[in-house]
Amino acid sequence: MLLVEKLVLPNQRIVSLELNKHQGVILLGPNGSGKTLFLRALAALYPVKSEAFTFQGRDISEWRIEEYRSRILYLGSSPYLHGCETLKDFLQLPLKLTIYQQYQSSFDPIPYIQKWKLDHQSLGHLSSGQKQMLNFLRALTLKANILLLDEPCSNLDPLMLIEFEKLLQDWMDKTDGSYLLVTHHQQQIERLNKEVIRFD
Repeated sequence: MLLVEKLVLPNQRIVSLELNKHQGVILLGPNGSGKTLFLRALAALYPVKSEAFTFQGRDISEWRIEEYRSRILYLGSSPYLHGCETLKDFLQLPLKLTIYQQYQSSFDPIPYIQKWKLDHQSLGHLSSGQKQMLNFLRALTLKANILLLDEPCSNLDPLMLIEFEKLLQDWMDKTDGSYLLVTHHQQQIERLNKEVIRFD
């Protein structure tokens, strides 16, 4: 699905990757080692040099950038809440983009929002962990084939970590999607039991 050969990052690290359908990969390494640079490069958030960079058999240059970024979705550790006053505003913000016109999601986040008692809280009063889970729920409503997860669990407690992992696995099973995950939670790494790429 995604093939990267000798991707040169701004810090001069060279990375290769082949990610197939229904595959999870964990990225490990100290801060500053290039994990975020790699994910942001894959999301086409800045220009990079690569001998081969293809998604679904097409060179990245052949994709409309809006379509590509909707299919390979980057999710950082700090949700962007600017311009959103309510939870509904936050969930619907991406759907205002042209690329999502006529799009109908098969995932309903509302049962989880109610389960976690987020539906009666303002965005400004949510904890960092609650914002991260809300951000993750919104990502699952979109049409990504690959989720680029850059420490999305950094502020989650142990119970919510497990909720996150269950949701991620369910998303994979239902969509045949794949993900790259940056995490520092050792127990999560052991539970997920996925291939590891080290940025040491």
